[in-house]
Amino acid sequence: MAANLEPFKASIQYAVIGLRSLFLINGGAILAMITFAGAKTIDEKDAEVLSKGLMLYSIGLVSVVLATGISYVAQSYYSRTFSNESTEFRTATRLRYVSVFFLQL
Repeated sequence: MAANLEPFKASIQYAVIGLRSLFLINGGAILAMITFAGAKTIDEKDAEVLSKGLMLYSIGLVSVVLATGISYVAQSYYSRTFSNESTEFRTATRLRYVSVFFLQL
């Protein structure tokens, strides 16, 4: 049992690192764009491009937050189950797929 637990813990750690990285990348890009806009006088065309970029990075940031929350709930279901046949296991698997969907956005 303990031998099977270590790879599982490692995969959780890799997922956490990946989600943190995506959060920092999207959040940092938003912050950089806002700083750029505040430091420079921009015209209407640049403002339009900047707003589209901010919107896309914001969508990415929201997706990462949703994926993180859903992954947390899925992990709690996985930790309560010991059988692949249980309802909790199936619910956790569905939540995992929804989490992956949000990461694909």
